[in-house]
Amino acid sequence: MAESQSRYGIMQELNNRKIKEKEKLANIEREIDQLEYDNENKVETLNNSIKRVEDSFEREYKERSRVRTLNLTMLKGDYERKKSAIENEQTEDDSSYVKVKDEFVESQNKQIKSIKAEIARQKDVYATKIKDKEAIIQEIENGIASLKDMSAGVEADGGK
Repeated sequence: MAESQSRYGIMQELNNRKIKEKEKLANIEREIDQLEYDNENKVETLNNSIKRVEDSFEREYKERSRVRTLNLTMLKGDYERKKSAIENEQTEDDSSYVKVKDEFVESQNKQIKSIKAEIARQKDVYATKIKDKEAIIQEIENGIASLKDMSAGVEADGGK
């Protein structure tokens, strides 16, 4: 009976090992299935991305090309307008720079004449003030001289 128990125990142990190995095998198969599923999803995503790019590539290219052409046309127009404006400014400057210079010189000369006239007017005003002050000083000196003469005459009379 011990022999049958021993065989039974070995069979039981082998069955348990077999079950554990089958579980490990099932886990490996599940991992492989999951890996295949994930990779198939990645491939499908990449294929969809390729299809979207293929579908939109020509449309996007045409749009980029249209925008560049429009930008180039606008840039050429801006260039022509600015070139024309600068040429017009130069033409106007060529025809009027002597006149502008002459007007400036004339304006400065008028200002100089005005300043000189003001200086002459101020000199006249100050000359009049100087004459008035000199006349006042002369009157004061005459008054002082007159008082001195009176004082001298009073002293000569003996202090009467």
